[in-house]
Amino acid sequence: MVIPLVLIAWAFLSAQDSPPRSQEYYIKAAFICQMIKFVTWPKDKPVDANDVITISVIGPNRFGRAFDLAEALLPRDKTLVVKEFKLMEAPPPDDAIQQALWVAHIQALRTSHMIYISGAPKEDVRPLFMALQPAGVLTLGESERFVDNGGMINFLPEEQKVRFEVNLIAVHAAGIQVSSKVLRLASRVISKQEEPPPG
Repeated sequence: MVIPLVLIAWAFLSAQDSPPRSQEYYIKAAFICQMIKFVTWPKDKPVDANDVITISVIGPNRFGRAFDLAEALLPRDKTLVVKEFKLMEAPPPDDAIQQALWVAHIQALRTSHMIYISGAPKEDVRPLFMALQPAGVLTLGESERFVDNGGMINFLPEEQKVRFEVNLIAVHAAGIQVSSKVLRLASRVISKQEEPPPG
């Protein structure tokens, strides 16, 4: 997808005194806030009484103030809460203490509507995706093979643009619906099981 020109202009005006890396995240924040209008979460994943949408950033939070400014692009009745978490890898089953920490970690993340995995983590994120799937959490990322490993929406940054790809199989498995208006703009949509790439 190429973000509409008006959003690019807005993001760059907001980030005009920021370094290029920050500008990238202003554009991503603008896209995410705009996309919320086109996402339907499962009925058992309601927006709370105050119409709050929660996004949890896992790993380094490079967004800075971007989400604060991007809230202007949210639907009028919605507000955004941003939480921060460290990425925790699933522990071995015989480590009772780490297992307890892992369960608490997952329970905390399950309250989110979206998670954003920052950067390209070395940890295996597939157990995290599997653990979050029943909770109807939309998983976002920015790393190579993110959607191939079970993530739902992956950003592919280009100069002054942000393209994205969607794993529709993972989206639907979590009971989430993404509008066809969004899917038509994706650079790639996985809607059936694909052969794994060589290597």
